[in-house]
Amino acid sequence: MDASLATGIASLAIQLFSGSLSSYRALVTAFTQDISLEILRCKLELEEQRFMLWGDASRISQEQLGFPGAHIASILNSLQAISNLISEARTLAERNAVHLATQETATNVPSNESRSVQVASSVTRTARWVLDDKARLESIIRDLKDFNDSLNSLLYHNDRLELGKSFQKVCIETLSTETQRKLEILEQSNLEDYRDLAFMAALRRAGLQLEGLNTGEQVDLGLRSSDGTSGFEARWIIDVPELHSRAPGDTMLCVNGESLHLEWKKLPDVGSPARHRVIQRLQFLMNILGKSPKPADFCVLDLRGFAVHPDQAYVALAYSIPPTVVADSRFSLQELLTLKELRKAYRPPLEGRVRLALRLCRCVLMLHTAGWLHKAIRPSNVMFFPPEYGASIGALDSAYLIGFESAREDELAFTSDTVFTETLSTETEWQYYEHPLRQGEQKRKFSKVFDIYSLGLVLLDIALWNPFTASLEGVEPTKAKSFVLKHLLQGEVAFRVGSIYEDVIRQCITGNLYNVRGVTKNWREVAFWNNVIQKLELCNA
Repeated sequence: MDASLATGIASLAIQLFSGSLSSYRALVTAFTQDISLEILRCKLELEEQRFMLWGDASRISQEQLGFPGAHIASILNSLQAISNLISEARTLAERNAVHLATQETATNVPSNESRSVQVASSVTRTARWVLDDKARLESIIRDLKDFNDSLNSLLYHNDRLELGKSFQKVCIETLSTETQRKLEILEQSNLEDYRDLAFMAALRRAGLQLEGLNTGEQVDLGLRSSDGTSGFEARWIIDVPELHSRAPGDTMLCVNGESLHLEWKKLPDVGSPARHRVIQRLQFLMNILGKSPKPADFCVLDLRGFAVHPDQAYVALAYSIPPTVVADSRFSLQELLTLKELRKAYRPPLEGRVRLALRLCRCVLMLHTAGWLHKAIRPSNVMFFPPEYGASIGALDSAYLIGFESAREDELAFTSDTVFTETLSTETEWQYYEHPLRQGEQKRKFSKVFDIYSLGLVLLDIALWNPFTASLEGVEPTKAKSFVLKHLLQGEVAFRVGSIYEDVIRQCITGNLYNVRGVTKNWREVAFWNNVIQKLELCNA
């Protein structure tokens, strides 16, 4: 291609991108005054973010062209189409804005104070868009998404991957809001196009609703009346006749031909306020873990309902098992690392172990982004459901995080409320996975930092492919942290899985990934993304 022609094409592409980006911003600003367009504005903002990130990934925002030359014609056509679509959308907005001004003049423009109240309380006082205009605007935003998808597909492979990571980071930042209305809009606006973000918005909003319960606010959880004795809603009770002849503790039952995984929890006395609070939160957990489909990164089982033991003192959280799984093929990470038969059958390469670590980290990140804590991250709560016993290929990709009987929203993790954490665990080594500040008589309130600490020790087990507790003979659980830092993270892990992986473990255990200036409560997930997820992905490159 002639040099002058190439320069002219590059200049045109840069001009189209810059003009479209400015128009995007102007259009989003124009929509902020119309409540009836909240959902469309949210979609438009996301497409603006994607367009801007594409500009960075393609380096066109730096007035360079970082994509294959063969795609220049397609990119120019897409940029021109985007420019035309945004111009049409602005025309629609301006036409309907005039209608808004006329309407306000006819009804006497109220004062700023009263106007803000009216706008917040009634959609009828905002611009009434012509039905055809609004339908066309929806179509334009769908077209903008399609063109963004096309532009992304024309990037170099590595740039395309980086763009995807950047957009994920934007989503994490977006979900850091504590405004339920914004989350509700995210949940509604992305139901079709961005299911993962919509799911996380719903999860985050659920946590904020339960936070409202704790502060005494009137919160509608969408719960119906209970079935009477147990206190649970009848629609979520699973009848298991076999429980009448068994003590609580079984972890697998077959109900109507379906295999269910069970997690048991002791309940407070019937009729007590404590029982009511526990049931309320378990049922709200049902609203979250029962949602389907889930994002691929949120590797948790579908919660089907609750099996209450006949004595009313225990309840089992009943989860569906993946349909391709043979019931007796499941095993935990703890069993995988300790049972000779399993250790012999499953000897994954380094990349397989890194994928497993990433799968668990992404799941915990999604849980924390939603404002929830797991509170029991340890090898026995990482369960594998391979298609058949001994099938090593892909087995580590079938890992699920279980043990949600103690989970709760971040703001309600009170150390004094022991009824929320009493389970039927019979493990003798689980204390080693608890942070030292969570042990002894003066326990600290549980926080995300303690979940990350436990996750770091699970990552250590995966790195060693052996329980780290095997090296702790004679070491008290409260001393485990210092022992690991002094003896196991001084080159041994780096020798096995590399220095980047070792540094990730160290940051999780010490909590240093949050000890950065400017990292506030709502930005901790971004810090986790940068210092854990991104670094582990380097190990898997």
